Amino acid sequence: MRSRSLALVAALAACSPGEKAPAGSSATPAVTSSAALSASASSSASAAAARPKGPTTPNEFYAAGTPTFVVGTAGDERSDRAIRTHVEWIRATFFPDAQIVDERSIDTTKGPAGWPKNPVLYGGPHVNWVLRSIGSQLPFSMKAGELELGLDEMDDEGDLAMVTVVPARGPTMLGPGYPSFLLYAGTGTPGIEEINAIGGGTAALFVADAFGQFIVGDWVLDSLGIAKPRFKIAHEREALEHDGPKPVTATLEGAAPSPKGKGSTVTMMSFGGNLEAEQAPQREAIMRGLATAVKKLGVLEPTPITVFLYPNSEKKKKMTRNAGDGHAVPFARTLHVVSVEPKALERLVAHEGTHILAAKAWGPAGSGLWGEGLAVWVAGGYQGVPLEEWKTKITKKSSVETLLGKAFFSMPEEEKYPQAGLFAAAAIKAVGIEKVRDHLYGANSLSWADACKQAGTTPEKLQSLVE
Repeated sequence: MRSRSLALVAALAACSPGEKAPAGSSATPAVTSSAALSASASSSASAAAARPKGPTTPNEFYAAGTPTFVVGTAGDERSDRAIRTHVEWIRATFFPDAQIVDERSIDTTKGPAGWPKNPVLYGGPHVNWVLRSIGSQLPFSMKAGELELGLDEMDDEGDLAMVTVVPARGPTMLGPGYPSFLLYAGTGTPGIEEINAIGGGTAALFVADAFGQFIVGDWVLDSLGIAKPRFKIAHEREALEHDGPKPVTATLEGAAPSPKGKGSTVTMMSFGGNLEAEQAPQREAIMRGLATAVKKLGVLEPTPITVFLYPNSEKKKKMTRNAGDGHAVPFARTLHVVSVEPKALERLVAHEGTHILAAKAWGPAGSGLWGEGLAVWVAGGYQGVPLEEWKTKITKKSSVETLLGKAFFSMPEEEKYPQAGLFAAAAIKAVGIEKVRDHLYGANSLSWADACKQAGTTPEKLQSLVE
């Protein structure tokens, strides 16, 4: 499993069984793009620019004091619910003493005085009223499908996610200013799917795309004290766009037998073969895996998905900084998988596809237990071993209460994944997929008892199913 820490926050990455964490902080060799050069007026100006006061990275920000989480409510009902569920999970798991406030409780017309202490915002301006209200004062511009940093407009790179500590700004003719705040936002809607797992804990400015690290930089203050972005790393994707593998598309139908089922487009690209010729078995395996996830989850209108197929883990690591057999990037609706034999690929795609399909159709999981447990259940097993056989293979069992909490992230993968899958299977059998979707899946360690009650069961009954 791949997990990354943003100071005290560690979030579960959508990753495949058996995946190893990237070694150290090594990266694909960066190509300095025009974006990196245009982010600052000149190298001499950058050298003379001042560093913002106070915490400049997420790690420093969390170390400075208990955060106050601010949830965006300016999107549609599904987006608002997804943002709140994600924030409640982060708070329950890592910051139980932190407060969650509605963005409308902030009076941005009062400047910094109208804000809570140590604010952490989730969601871009298209789903967050606070960001929208101070948009003209921000050192960047973001809206659905577009991010502008410095002189660079990024509107054709697919969905992007940004983690940054926005420097404080004093009153100017553009507005009364605001305090320094930590922001998790994306150009997608809602754009925050598993955003705490993208990395960037030690960077003042971190932007990710479907392939992972896209931009790493910081903020510098010009002579007027206005923050400007300065890129240290900027990855070019133009070669991939113009000379990359040929896309092959297929339709992923909604779950049967509902007449409301609606298909979506799956775009597949291979870095090591032809999906319409010798890799046709792999193409078919990908579609079977996704179809399994759609059917078992009961998704009527699956989200469009892009799948990149790699000839080996070395090529995958070079492109994504991740050497595992497969991983998902939910905010970008993208899967990266190695071309293993078709049956194994089908199971791998079913697992990873669940992270994307469930995130878009159900919202974020409220715990690592449900995030991975649901994926293992959909795939029908772990490491090629059927789920039922794991009942006799597990040597160390943890309580459901433990698996719901922070401890899940420090457990060995081979210990937690099978347990999570077996629990998900038992809970779904006991209360039904609809009640799991509506009540249990999004529940966190603090809301678990209430969620069980709403699902017509109790924590004790569900615990007894796996004892």
